[in-house]
Amino acid sequence: MDGVDIKGGIMREAKRHLPYIKDRVTLSAGKEDFCYVQDDEEQGLGDPGRSLFMKNTGSASIKYQIFDGNAWSPEITLDPSEYDSYDVKDRIKAHTVRIVGNLTANSEYSLKSCAATGDEVNEAW
Repeated sequence: MDGVDIKGGIMREAKRHLPYIKDRVTLSAGKEDFCYVQDDEEQGLGDPGRSLFMKNTGSASIKYQIFDGNAWSPEITLDPSEYDSYDVKDRIKAHTVRIVGNLTANSEYSLKSCAATGDEVNEAW
């Protein structure tokens, strides 16, 4: 989208910082999914996410890991209805997130990440 700087009459590009969102994604038992927060072709942020909201929206536990571009975090378990929220002040870099479904039952998750501010992360949820 182009905009006009009224004072100087200079055309400039107006940038929108849309979040990366995966809402209520279902995983078959024992399957895994990868959320390419930085590099996804459709909604990648272009930079690592600086905030992250991860919620287990299903009825079986899930595990997830965050890749910061250099290393993976330890696996973190979320039971049904549990969530984790990381804000910019947590100094997170979410390049890619790996989600592992429950071994014996279908799982479901929602994820949101923003490149700019953590305040945006919880607005929709």
